[in-house]
Amino acid sequence: MMMSTGDFHLTLPKNSLVQQTSPTFASGNTEAPRKSRQNKQRCKKRQEEKAKHGFRPSAAAIRRYVVDSTKIHIPIDCATLLAARVGYRTRNTNISAAQAAYNEQALLSGHGFKFLDWNGVDPLLVIDNKDRIAIALVGPPKTEDFQTRTHSIHQALLAEGLLFKESNAHSCGENVVVNAGVTYGKGTREPVSLDTKKNGAVASRLLSNRDIQRLSWFASSSLALYAPKLYSHCRAKLNTLPVQFPRLAPFFPDSSKVFPATAFDLGPGTSAQKNRTALNHPYGWSATQAFGQFDPTKGGQLVFWEPRLIVQFPPGALVLHPAAMITVTTTPVNEGETRTSMTQYIPASLFQYVESGFRSAKELKVHNAVVHQGDSKSGADKWRMGLDLFTTLDELPK
Repeated sequence: MMMSTGDFHLTLPKNSLVQQTSPTFASGNTEAPRKSRQNKQRCKKRQEEKAKHGFRPSAAAIRRYVVDSTKIHIPIDCATLLAARVGYRTRNTNISAAQAAYNEQALLSGHGFKFLDWNGVDPLLVIDNKDRIAIALVGPPKTEDFQTRTHSIHQALLAEGLLFKESNAHSCGENVVVNAGVTYGKGTREPVSLDTKKNGAVASRLLSNRDIQRLSWFASSSLALYAPKLYSHCRAKLNTLPVQFPRLAPFFPDSSKVFPATAFDLGPGTSAQKNRTALNHPYGWSATQAFGQFDPTKGGQLVFWEPRLIVQFPPGALVLHPAAMITVTTTPVNEGETRTSMTQYIPASLFQYVESGFRSAKELKVHNAVVHQGDSKSGADKWRMGLDLFTTLDELPK
């Protein structure tokens, strides 16, 4: 069944009245009864397969959560969204802070936005005009204690926010945002931890939080489901980091995960400023999960500027999208409500460093001028290659 809304058209799944839930947490299961020897052997084999190949969605999962999901088609080609000069970095968005602070009604009435009343449970895919999956709105993991765990994460983030009173210099509004994980940038000869003297203790506690670890696994497994080629490409590249730099191993506890960095928004409200940066890998996706106690019909909604979409985004929901290509802002929550979030991402400079043979752009220029020249000229090729890693509808099983 298909519904049309101006330039947009919505494809509903075959059994749209049947409530669906997303895949289970992809990490190790919660404590279970004692397993038989045969079950232990099967579990060991699965763990070995995951370590070797990463997350590999089953045919049933692909059918249920991708093929039969709701799809909305937008009149935009992802290839036109801010291609990078050398295939690693995009230009910053020109969305102003004033524009980002617009409320839902202003965007709907005066700026041509469409509203998606997403329930936060059934998967919803945004498809560009070349039939690429451009945004994946993913339902929560299929676990009975999911709400308890997300509430626990929210409380942990709020508590850290209270402890971390001094505001950081960041680009996500007035909320306290702590970045954790691994990056690479100017002034560093090798990849470094994002932890600093200022936020190191906070970052360490959050990264070691078991519930946060489980959700990070879920995000990587969801990327493997909705963009399997992109997942495999990023995983193959980034898994070389802890091998080359053993000191980074604690940041890569599982070879199936693909997001080396995480931005924790410690609340207590919602940051309204733009959230797209040239520092994100241009065709790599980010994974954002929201937590809190707020009414998603009145606040905390995601605003995707380039496709002109406003999406209802309930607590516990997950969205996957190319963060360097599509600008996202969040509408404010109501007074007295609280909202936190975590966004996992791939720093562009880190990925470039890996693909350049663990050399900076300057080192590559000095040591191999021919390769560097070719690298600079191949920006368009890298961009096209990256877009080819997006899943298209014709690749899905019929």
